[in-house]
Parts: sequence; structure tokens; C-alpha cells
Amino acid sequence: MLAFAMADLDEDPVPDDDSEQAESRHVDKADDDGPREPIDLTIELTDGDGHVARLPLSHVAPLEPRIETPFLKSTALHHEALSEPIFQTFRFPLADFRAANPEFKPERAVKLRLLFDRTKSGVVVFDKAAFGLQTAIVEQAKPRGESGR
Repeated sequence: MLAFAMADLDEDPVPDDDSEQAESRHVDKADDDGPREPIDLTIELTDGDGHVARLPLSHVAPLEPRIETPFLKSTALHHEALSEPIFQTFRFPLADFRAANPEFKPERAVKLRLLFDRTKSGVVVFDKAAFGLQTAIVEQAKPRGESGR
């Protein structure tokens, strides 16, 4: 099992100091007519022999857009909606990577890469990647003092 957490920051990937370039680039946001599209990317694992297996994030689920909500009832005090990153947990069975490339040996995985090749643009936060048995990853994610039984 490969498990990790990821959140969409809903930010422009162009740095603030390059304002001219930022104005000319289109961020993958919808107009006022609807929500932004979820982010998709490719998860790439490499084993010790150099065999590579790739799966789209959407193999499990796409990364849902950041949720924005009004903080105060009156917009006179705060003009923009507020939000904070909400992490989604993704769990990929390693057997799925082996199915994508039969030469890939999941037990010898040595490298994880994120390939931003499936969505036009976006900014994400990646946190807490883990390899192991599904039960070990779930136990690790539980708060202290909480038992699985």
C-alpha cells in the first residue's frame, strides 16, 4: 500500500515577483459560472532495478478543489471567501502499480515522483507518504490512545 495526503491550495503557480508573466498565464479555474475542475496528476514509482510504474491520481480519486465559504454574513467586513487546505488521503494498492507494469517489483520500490501532466495548472501540498501494509498505515494515522479493536 502507498498512502499519502494531498491538498489543493487553489493558488496561481506563477510566483508573485513575476507579475507580468502571472497576468499572461491562465490558471485552471472556472469562471463565475461554476467550480474549478479537480486536479489530476500521475503517481510514478521506481523499483531498485529501475522499472517504472505509473498510475493517475484519479485511479483512486482526483484531488478535489479547495472549498471556500463566507466567514461573516456581511461582505462589508470581509470581501473574499475564506478557506484553508483540507487534506485528502489517497491509498494505492501496490498491486495496481504491478498491474500497470508487470516488471515493476513493489517490494523494491525506492522512488516516488509526482508528475504534473494531467491538469493544466495548480498548486498542491503533499504530506505524509508511507509504504507498507494497509493495516500498518491505518494504525499510524490513528490518534494516540485509539485502538483498532
